[in-house]
Amino acid sequence: MTRTLATKTFILMLLFVTSGCKGVITSTSLDEFFSVSEISIDGSPSSDFGDLPISGYADRLFTITNRSGATLTDLSSVALASPFLYVGGSFPGIGGNCVSILSDAASCVVNVRFAPSGLGDQAAVIDVQYKKNAEAKSHQASVRGKGVAPALISFSIASLNFGNRVVGTTTDLTFNLNNDGGYQATSFGSLLSASQFSYKGGNFPGAGGSCGSDLNPGSSCSVVVRFTPIVGASLITAAINYNDGVGMTSSTIDFSGT
Repeated sequence: MTRTLATKTFILMLLFVTSGCKGVITSTSLDEFFSVSEISIDGSPSSDFGDLPISGYADRLFTITNRSGATLTDLSSVALASPFLYVGGSFPGIGGNCVSILSDAASCVVNVRFAPSGLGDQAAVIDVQYKKNAEAKSHQASVRGKGVAPALISFSIASLNFGNRVVGTTTDLTFNLNNDGGYQATSFGSLLSASQFSYKGGNFPGAGGSCGSDLNPGSSCSVVVRFTPIVGASLITAAINYNDGVGMTSSTIDFSGT
């Protein structure tokens, strides 16, 4: 209490001096200077959804806390501006638990979804309406996110041709995967349908390959394929499966050899 009073007194003197001693600073104006929001709205882990692929979405809980010293009534919210919305379409969102009454020092949560439909930065405002002692009030908090292109895997070559090889020998060739999209590719996997083609060592991406479980936008990694020829020509179309941030998809490349 003493420290708070001393701090207020110091700022009061500072305001008086910087005003040229011409203004009158009342206790009311000082209380307004030190005013604290009656409620807080906090996202977990933050109010920034970060990058999300177009046609994807992410849900985030926001905690509303009553700091007013009184019970708040008629708690509600204005609809969020697209591409943000309360999950399910209305306040507090599916998974949220806020109701019309919020006791002093109590908290509740709302569930907000970001579902970008276009590229670039997006923003909206959570506008919470309430009454304190029958007086209508509101409090706002910003939310933001960025729409990016889904992950898109391409190859460093159009196809992988081993040429003519002797039956009973093996040949290894390497090619690269590139993520040309704006979002991280995850959950890589691939199975080959012909015994004469395999990932070196048996599993994707092949021994010596650098591809892991994910690939950041603008990055590349390597895959090693082994050809064990049989008599005649061999040709398969290999599918590289991955999650582009919206769902599972695949990119294909032909392997051939004789």
